[in-house]
Amino acid sequence: MDMKEFPMTQPTQNRSELALRLYRTNMTLLFVMILALGALVLCSVLWPDGVLSRAVARAPGVIPVAIVLFAVVQQTLMRRHRFSLDEPAAKAMEQDEWRRASMARATRGALVTVVAAQAPLALLFVHLPTVRALWGMVGMTVTLAMAAQIGLFLFFDRE
Repeated sequence: MDMKEFPMTQPTQNRSELALRLYRTNMTLLFVMILALGALVLCSVLWPDGVLSRAVARAPGVIPVAIVLFAVVQQTLMRRHRFSLDEPAAKAMEQDEWRRASMARATRGALVTVVAAQAPLALLFVHLPTVRALWGMVGMTVTLAMAAQIGLFLFFDRE
């Protein structure tokens, strides 16, 4: 067999495909940021005298700057492709029934995940003082909820 028999086809890049690709990229970046912030909260609660906790205490402005940099990266990706959320392709993507069903499934899965994780989280934080345990439960519940929602949506919405 020769490679000439199977020519490579170039994918057609229309605005709908671009919108979907940018949306998935932004959701993936958001997922990574949420996991990183959750890890930061977990480290700060479990090891308040640790290196990471002391670094955050010395430079409290690092986290907001990282969030702003995240937003700048997202905007740069969209501007590079000359894409706006007001375009018909973006509106069609928002109204797509499959995406809405995927989001609903992800929401239900995230709720089940958060409820099921409460007992293991309580056991993880039982040895800590009350205030640290409370912040640990809050931080991990919020992180788990957001990460499960986005992760399940990316899983259900894949092609």
